[in-house]
Amino acid sequence: FAIEGFRVMIRPDSLVLMDKLKHVVMRRSISYLEEIAQLPISFTDLQNIIIGNPLFTKGKVVSYRHIRNRWFASLKGDVFKNFIVVISNNRKLILKNSRIENEGGGRKRTCAIEYSNYTPVGDIKIAAERKIELVDKKKIEVKLQFRDCNFNQHVTFPFSIPKSYTEK
Repeated sequence: FAIEGFRVMIRPDSLVLMDKLKHVVMRRSISYLEEIAQLPISFTDLQNIIIGNPLFTKGKVVSYRHIRNRWFASLKGDVFKNFIVVISNNRKLILKNSRIENEGGGRKRTCAIEYSNYTPVGDIKIAAERKIELVDKKKIEVKLQFRDCNFNQHVTFPFSIPKSYTEK
């Protein structure tokens, strides 16, 4: 069964979260992302997740390896360690995996993102499927599947909130 549980509208300054199972809508500032993740995450970081760019790549390259058509890199920044796997596909480099780790306060948190099903959109290829695994005290898995993508075009998306929904 395919059940839509949530619908989210993300703007540079705010989020609107609609819980379709509980009939509740929440309006939050974009800083809510940092609050729930307890990590420095911004609207740009969220865009990078959706676009398929690696996150938190600023830092020192700790290790690097190249085996056949795969490149492995480990970076250490101020807040995160980042492990990236890039592969060559028909002479084009594509991001395959990204794993971000953060240790502090006696706990280790990770975010692993797997990119797959690269599909052409104009002159570029985009990973039409993403598997995101967040591990802290508990494990959360998110799967993103893109059916249609457009870049640098104005789009409209119906996001109406039924009157029966309550604000939280």
